[in-house]
Amino acid sequence: MSDHHAAASEGARASNWLWAVVAGVVAACVAVWLTGMGLQAALLLGGTVFIVYAVVLAQFWEDPPHGDAHDHGHHEH
Repeated sequence: MSDHHAAASEGARASNWLWAVVAGVVAACVAVWLTGMGLQAALLLGGTVFIVYAVVLAQFWEDPPHGDAHDHGHHEH
C-alpha cells in the first residue's frame, strides 16, 4: 500500500521539475522581451531562476511521514 502512495508522489515531483523549467524559460523570454537582454545573459538568468525554483520546490518533494515518527523500521521485542 505504501508503494502505491510513493508512485503517486513521483508524478508530483516530475511536475515540479516541469514547473522549474517553465519558470526558467519564461524568465529568460521576459528578460529578452522587456529589456533587450542578450541571449547569453538571458540564458544565465533563466538557468538561475530554474535552479532557485527547483531548490525551493525540493523542500516540498518529500511526503510527510506516516505513522509513528520514532519508528525507523526497527521492531522492539
